[in-house]
Amino acid sequence: MRRETTWELRISFPNQLTGSAKKERVLDWLATYNVEGVAESVVDGVQFAADDTALKSIAEAGQESFPIAVFDFDRAKIESVRDMLHAEFGADVETTIAGLKTQAWESAWVPDFTTLSTERFFVAPTEFQNPNPKQLTTISIEAANAFGTGQHATTEAILRELEMLASTTRHPIQSLPLIDVGTGSGVLAIAAHKLGWTEIVATDIDSEVLAEARANSLRNEVEIDFRLTEAIPQDTPRFGVILVNILAPVLYRLLPQMARRLAANGRVLMTGFINEDVPGLIEASQRYGLSLLKKSDCRDWVCLTFQHSR
Repeated sequence: MRRETTWELRISFPNQLTGSAKKERVLDWLATYNVEGVAESVVDGVQFAADDTALKSIAEAGQESFPIAVFDFDRAKIESVRDMLHAEFGADVETTIAGLKTQAWESAWVPDFTTLSTERFFVAPTEFQNPNPKQLTTISIEAANAFGTGQHATTEAILRELEMLASTTRHPIQSLPLIDVGTGSGVLAIAAHKLGWTEIVATDIDSEVLAEARANSLRNEVEIDFRLTEAIPQDTPRFGVILVNILAPVLYRLLPQMARRLAANGRVLMTGFINEDVPGLIEASQRYGLSLLKKSDCRDWVCLTFQHSR
């Protein structure tokens, strides 16, 4: 499903003398809040194209004073990032929003989406032509149309934890439903199916993202129940596993629902945040009967595994 417009949030720094320091702070802030589609430096007149030349030009032009850009297919998300930026940085940043032709943005990102190898999986874009190096189970994701293709550290972290859970659990956890909250490209739900779960629900709040996730599931020949919602569904048996890769403020909001809908001895694999968020999330989770089993790190990001104590 092709979307005609990609939205660009351009972030610039009006004070040239202090712009570089403020730019670093903004980049750190974007990383902290797991904002994807970030180009660290953009230059007017340099156009994205379906080759490496434009990307190289942008990288070589990445001077301290150049603006940052954030790209997303959803204008509402771009506007939300803009509003949060101004609340945090005030007059230290100037922002504009513009609509771009999607084709150029997609073509520019394809070379940048490489591959991911874990113990069980080889995640690659559909355009990838080289062979699977270790004969792992392949997951093919349409790189051009989906944010969250599996390259972000949070996706990798939760995927590795899910693999270990599938190989080490001693009770029939895979006979219970699994839910992937905020599924994005659907890569985690697809992996869960290939690891042995048969009843899988995947949710997102963006209908176009869900359409792309559904296309990815068909591409990988798996059946998943996709739903347009933020809430945890109430019409299934309790979930044996809840996967959630979402920002900390949303996690706090979802915790009561997750605790109610998690089966006895079920697991919550939670990521989308950094170390400074961990103490608060552990304390809040414990209030809802979730006990911390494990904390793992992946490139400055954290994945927490909880078990229901009921």
